[in-house]
Amino acid sequence: MNCLRYIFLGNLDGLISICHCDVVLNGFVDLSMPFTQRMRKTASVCAICFAIASLSLPAVSGKKKPNSTWYFAVSGDSRNCGDVVMPAIAQKVRESGAVFYWHLGDYRAIGAIDQDFTRLHPAVDKNAYLESAWQDFIEHQINSFAGLPVYLGLGNHETIPPKTRSQALQHFAQWLDTPSLKAQRLLDDPNGHLPKFYYHWSMGGVDFITLDNATEDQFDQAQ
Repeated sequence: MNCLRYIFLGNLDGLISICHCDVVLNGFVDLSMPFTQRMRKTASVCAICFAIASLSLPAVSGKKKPNSTWYFAVSGDSRNCGDVVMPAIAQKVRESGAVFYWHLGDYRAIGAIDQDFTRLHPAVDKNAYLESAWQDFIEHQINSFAGLPVYLGLGNHETIPPKTRSQALQHFAQWLDTPSLKAQRLLDDPNGHLPKFYYHWSMGGVDFITLDNATEDQFDQAQ
């Protein structure tokens, strides 16, 4: 049975770190492996490509029988080719019946113009690219999952100058401050009125935790 209690995921520039769980990605990762091997083996599935994990846990909604299997999809690092790849991923996610999609960060390259962006806008300069890169990610990638809950993590490419964590918080507030995430944040901290890139939500008996390790300072004291 693919039963787990906690999942912590963070994006390490294409490597997905798994800090604690009982079963990961439908048993694909052997938890007896050294930690770095586990990261790289998981990254081979999830970086750019994606994974659909199945959980045999209490049903997410009353429409399913207790202890039925349900699915979620996770991937990260959609820079450079995400405008081409992500719509195809979204189609597969919908076909799988996944109940949500989880993006672990690195939406656009920022340090250089993404190749897929250049193909759509061959005459674009760097300044124009920087002004529209994140909106391009929303329009060509995240909008492909319309109607499905989307959870966003922060990658290091979201903090490459001139971009900052504060700018990303403002730009992606729609996905960081949903009613359910806000309710959970205020339950954890009655003064937690502002969204953050580290947060958690519970679904079907599982606590999903997104961490923010996108910059060199890594985890601050509050996190």
